[in-house]
Amino acid sequence: MKLILCILLLLLTPATASAQRERGDQEDNEVTVLADFGFADSVPGARFGPVRVHVRAQDENISGRVELDYIGRDGYTGRVIAPVDVAAGGETTVSMVVPIPAMLEEVLLTLRDQRGARIADAEYATLPSSTQIQFPTILAPSQELLLSCTARVSASRIAESLVQDSIGFLPTTRLRSVRQMLELTPEQATQFVFSNLIGENVLVDTLPLSHRAYEGAVAVIVDSTTVQEADPRAIVAMHRWVIGGGRLIVLADMPGDQWRRLIPPTVPIDAITLGAQQQIDVPAEFETLTDSPVRESLICRPIWLTLAAEDAGWSTRWQSTGGNLLAEGPAGFGWVTLVGVLPSNVSGGGREGDTKLWAGVLTGASRGVYMPDHSHRTLLTRGNSWGELRVVEDVPVLVFDAIGSATPIGSAAVALVALVTVSLAIALGPVDFVLLKLIRLRHMAWLSALVWIMLASVIGFLTPNKMRSGASTLGRHTLIDTLAVNSALPGSDSNPQNTRVAELPDVLRSWSLSFSNYFAGSTDPITVSPSQNGVYWSEYQGVQGRSAVTRPLVTVQNPNSGGLDATRSSAPAPIRPGIWTTKVFLDSGPIVIDLDVALEPIDEGWGLSVDGLNAERLIAGQLRVGDRFLPIRARDLNSAGAQRFRLNEISATRDPIGLYDDPLAWDDDRRYLHNMYSNVRLETMSQSLLQLLPGPSERSHSIERLLATRRYALVELFVAGQLLNVPIEANDVEPSQSTMYRILVPIEGDPSRD
Repeated sequence: MKLILCILLLLLTPATASAQRERGDQEDNEVTVLADFGFADSVPGARFGPVRVHVRAQDENISGRVELDYIGRDGYTGRVIAPVDVAAGGETTVSMVVPIPAMLEEVLLTLRDQRGARIADAEYATLPSSTQIQFPTILAPSQELLLSCTARVSASRIAESLVQDSIGFLPTTRLRSVRQMLELTPEQATQFVFSNLIGENVLVDTLPLSHRAYEGAVAVIVDSTTVQEADPRAIVAMHRWVIGGGRLIVLADMPGDQWRRLIPPTVPIDAITLGAQQQIDVPAEFETLTDSPVRESLICRPIWLTLAAEDAGWSTRWQSTGGNLLAEGPAGFGWVTLVGVLPSNVSGGGREGDTKLWAGVLTGASRGVYMPDHSHRTLLTRGNSWGELRVVEDVPVLVFDAIGSATPIGSAAVALVALVTVSLAIALGPVDFVLLKLIRLRHMAWLSALVWIMLASVIGFLTPNKMRSGASTLGRHTLIDTLAVNSALPGSDSNPQNTRVAELPDVLRSWSLSFSNYFAGSTDPITVSPSQNGVYWSEYQGVQGRSAVTRPLVTVQNPNSGGLDATRSSAPAPIRPGIWTTKVFLDSGPIVIDLDVALEPIDEGWGLSVDGLNAERLIAGQLRVGDRFLPIRARDLNSAGAQRFRLNEISATRDPIGLYDDPLAWDDDRRYLHNMYSNVRLETMSQSLLQLLPGPSERSHSIERLLATRRYALVELFVAGQLLNVPIEANDVEPSQSTMYRILVPIEGDPSRD
């Protein structure tokens, strides 16, 4: 018996080894598709974030697409598609930007050929089964990412220290009223941001190639090593993010001029001077920041600003004997902090000293992300505001209600529903009983019932188009922040103030947030032409629960040609909503607008001319110069040609009025009296509340700094009756477009204050 077993074992061993080799060879020859999500080990929740899809081909070329389906427990689902081409035996990485739900269930990654046939797939889940891959950590919507792109700075250590230090600054009880929120000091507001920080160090060669991938970041820390190792396209994408409202921390303490390549356009870099790397005594200001011992001296590069930099909103801090060690200011609508010393080198290893210094470095960046209602800095999930103020949660819904319209059903539809219901009941009852009894087929009652139900279903499918024959409608409201050249300045194009704006490409001067409400009067699809500027679309599901029945939005992401300046955009695939249903969308990113603005002082006021609005009526407006607000009266506009306004200083006020008044100034005890909550017509929509939404609120910090220089003025216009600012292809659609502009215009100064 033992001999027989030994013989069988000798016979089976080669066969088993051969089978294992064949299976191993087969696995090596398989096409694979896998993905890396987010930054290092953290994925921003309910925000757009980077996804790097790795596709490996084998014996044949692959030309097709990658599909990424995400499914959330909160009902937030969608699909993102990107093209892919891989040579036989090669491997490629597809960069995508995806809004991962905060309550994700699973992600399905599928590789398809041009005919749609599946080639390979992979499944990721937060609670994976034996066939699924573990999805990385998803951050809560309230958490903010601090990213470090240099090995010299540990973002996780900084974030942990700042979170720990913030505990003593924040109120000990949950804020429940608007008044309590407004009583927060600026330092407490900054500490509120710090209390939600999560830090990650990012491999420079994995930096995203799209500005939208940084949506979940409070700030990005870079230094000279970042430039040397990063893909130039990634640096361009980072610059775009900063210009659109992002925040960049540049460590410039190392020798050389590599730091200049990290500074985005619009920053007056020629007006910023860095000295040679040198050793100086530790400034007395640093000694007051910590009880830990500090070094007697430190290595740094002092920073000096000229008047031109100050006119551009830049200022310095941390004064030392040789100069300043920190300078900061606007870059487009974003914020840049230039640091001439590595904060970690100041103290003798004490955590407290480092934390205080890093808090000072990040203060400017934190002001751009603080939300007044303490809600999440995202529109892709329901807000979590404190107390009665719910800007992020309530305002988008009110905007969608204000811009939406639908053809009324009418009494005929009600009569039809009643008629079909009664007829079906009669057919299944008396008619079936009498008819089947006469033809002696009562045993076939089940088949007769199916016929009647099928007939009623056919009637229900065919008649809606006849009963509600009105057109589909598409209402859009857009918030646009734009930097404009002032054609009234002396020298116009050659004027230094205008030159700083003109050096920006047209596509980066204006940034938008748009709301779209589409009502489907028919089953015809609607196609949105893809933007070439870097606009990303998403479906708003803040009011949608798990039980909602809807068709997920499918978006297509394509990298556009253009070398280093190539942008990546995301546009919906043809939208096919069910008849008589409404779909609401958000889209944001850079937008090209053609406005010619002239603003100049005249006798007793200001003369303003704006060409390119192409609107039928002005609903509201104001000019802000220094600390004064000059109202622009509502009126009908010529659809073409320049619109001219004469604004008298006599009508100036110290506070904004009308639709631009303080959105936080209502009575806590009678919140329902505020017009934003009692009337949602377009003409009464509070523009100041809209400016508190993520995106516009992040750009407000730089706008305020530029206005404080008195070298810029802000023109705010709320217009309606425009053509759609996004090309669409659809049959029988009635469009409507309204826009809120914030136009930042350079001026020579404020004559009333000079």
